Amino acid sequence: MTPRAGRLIVLSALLIVSFTLLSVINYRTVAASIHDEIVSSSLPLLQENLYTEIQTDLSPALNIASMMASDSFLIRWAEAGENDPGRLIEYLDTIRRQYGYFSVFFVSAGTSNYYHQSGVTKQIAPDDEHDAWYYDFVGSDQPYRIDVDTNEAADDRLTIFVNYRLEDFSNELLGVTGVGLEMDGFARFLRSRQEKYDRTIYLVDRDGLIQAHADLSQIQTQSIREHASMGSAADRLLTPSDAPVDAQYTEDGNRFLVSSRYMPELDWFLIVEQNETRSLRSARANLFRTILVGLIVSAAIITLSAITMRQFDLRLEKLATTDELTGAANRRAFDARLAEARSRSDRAGVLLSLIMFDVDNLKEINDQHGHITGDRVIQRVSTAVSEMIRVSDCLARWGGDEFALLVESSAADARVLARRIQERIAELSDDEVHATISIGIAERDSDDTEESLVRRADQALYRAKEAGRNRIKLAEEYDEGTAR
Repeated sequence: MTPRAGRLIVLSALLIVSFTLLSVINYRTVAASIHDEIVSSSLPLLQENLYTEIQTDLSPALNIASMMASDSFLIRWAEAGENDPGRLIEYLDTIRRQYGYFSVFFVSAGTSNYYHQSGVTKQIAPDDEHDAWYYDFVGSDQPYRIDVDTNEAADDRLTIFVNYRLEDFSNELLGVTGVGLEMDGFARFLRSRQEKYDRTIYLVDRDGLIQAHADLSQIQTQSIREHASMGSAADRLLTPSDAPVDAQYTEDGNRFLVSSRYMPELDWFLIVEQNETRSLRSARANLFRTILVGLIVSAAIITLSAITMRQFDLRLEKLATTDELTGAANRRAFDARLAEARSRSDRAGVLLSLIMFDVDNLKEINDQHGHITGDRVIQRVSTAVSEMIRVSDCLARWGGDEFALLVESSAADARVLARRIQERIAELSDDEVHATISIGIAERDSDDTEESLVRRADQALYRAKEAGRNRIKLAEEYDEGTAR
C-alpha cells in the first residue's frame, strides 16, 4: 500500500466515520426534536383546534335542546294531556327546519309516546332494549346526556342524540326532549381532519368506549380499555382534567403518542393519536430531506397557527362585543362606545342623545306564540333599527327585549328618528304578531356621566310604558307624551 493510498483510506474512513457519527447525532437530535414538537406543540395545537371545532358543531345542539326543555309551549302542551299531537309535531318540525337538525323528538313520561318531527313513531317500553337509554337517563340525576344510538325513526341510522329532561314548574318529569345529529356527517368531519393532519382522531366516553370515529364500525364496539397496548394507560387518559393528558404505547414495532382532552360539555374525551415511528421513518431514510421538509412544514405550521389564532382572536373579539341573537353590540361594547362618545362630547361639544326602547308586551307574545316567535320579533326590531341608523350611531341589546341606541344629535332630532323607528316597526308587523315599541330619550347635559345619562333615558322609557306603551318620552319632558 502506498502512502497515498493510506492517506486516502484514512481520509475516507475519517469522512465516513465523521459523517456517520454526525448523521447519528443529527438523527437523534431530530428524533428528540420531533418528539418534543409533537408532544408540546403539534398535538396540543391540533387538539385545541379540534376541541374548538367540535364545540362549534355540538354546542348549538346543546343550546337548542336546552331551550326546548324550558319552552313554556312544550311544558304546557305536555301538562294539558298531550291533546292535538299535530301541534307538537309541527313544533318539532319547525325546530328541525329552522336549525337543520337530523332528528327532533319528545318522549312523554305520561303516555310513553315517542313524538318525532315525522309523527308519533312508537310507544317506548322498559323491556325494549332500544328504549333502555330513556329509562337509564330519567333514572339518573343528570339534566342532559349525549348518547350515540341507532335512530329507529330514520331507518336505524347511527345518530348522536342530545337528550334533555323536560320538567314542569314543580320539577316533576314530563318526559325527555332533544335533537339528533347524523353520525355520518360527524364521521366525515373526523375523517377529513385525519386525512389533513395524518392523525387518528376519535371520542370516547368515561368507560373508554368509542362514541365517535371516522370508521363507523368501531363506534360502541371498541374500547381503549380493551386495547392490547393502550389499555395500561387508559385510566390516566380517562381522568377528567382541565389540561390534556399524554401517554404512549408500542404496537407492532411502532411507537404511538396519545393525547386525551376532556370535554365537559359532552362528558366525553377527545383522543388524538400519532404514529411517532412512522413520523421518524422518513428521517431515517433521508435525514437532510427531512430537515428541509421539517423547516418548510414548521414554517407552514407557524404561519397556519398564526392565521388560525388571528381568526380565533377576531372571532373571540366579535363574540365578546356582539349580541349572539341580534348581531347588535352587547353591553360591554356599548359601554366602551358610550365612554368614547362622552369624551368626544366634552372635547368638541358634540351633541349626544341616548334612545332606550323595548318591545311592548313581549311576555304575552312568548306565552301565546312561543319563545322562537319572541326571538324573531327581537331580531326583526334589531334588524330594522340597524338599517335606519348611521355608521357613527351605536345600537346595543341592553338586555332581554330592551335596546340602547346612541346617536350624535339633539333630543329633538333623536325624537324624529325614534318616531321613524316606531313607524318602521309597525310596518313590519304581520297578522300573527303585532309588535310595538316604547321609547325613552335623554340628551346629554354637560354634567352627565355615562351612568346618569343611561338612568335618565331609562326613566323616560319607564314613563313611556306607564303612559300606555307605544309612546315616546323625553327625559326633559316629564308630562309630554305622543300617542300613536
